[in-house]
Amino acid sequence: MAKGRPGADSSVLVTHQIQGKTLVQLASELFGAPPILWGRYVTSASTTGDVKYRHLKENQILRDHNIRVLPIARQTNRVSGSQALGSADAAQNIEDLILTFGQDYLASQGGQFLIVLDVEGAPSLSVSYYTGWAQTVLAHSQDFTGGAVTVKV
Repeated sequence: MAKGRPGADSSVLVTHQIQGKTLVQLASELFGAPPILWGRYVTSASTTGDVKYRHLKENQILRDHNIRVLPIARQTNRVSGSQALGSADAAQNIEDLILTFGQDYLASQGGQFLIVLDVEGAPSLSVSYYTGWAQTVLAHSQDFTGGAVTVKV
């Protein structure tokens, strides 16, 4: 049997409703308590649509239920690429994350955060891509914020 509190993730807004209930309500009913975290996608600041975390639409319901956001870097179809591609994607992921939450807020929350890379199905993750992505996540988060925020993988 699993121990601890569960987490959840979605590719739609957590405010999305099914039969009049938000995803947060449905997850809370299923688990018997709200999840401790909710995975939502980050890609780039210019990404449109609701697959990506939309803080203005989702922040309040997550805050009301004391649910933290787990950023998931989403460029699933590119993860078999080169080290340079991984690095370029990571830079966009980090800028999206920091611009979405705000550097000052992230720094006030301890300044150190995790991000995970979405890898599922085909194509398979290449070592080169992951190396470029992981190295850039750490370096670019520090460079982009002048050392105020560090994002780790």
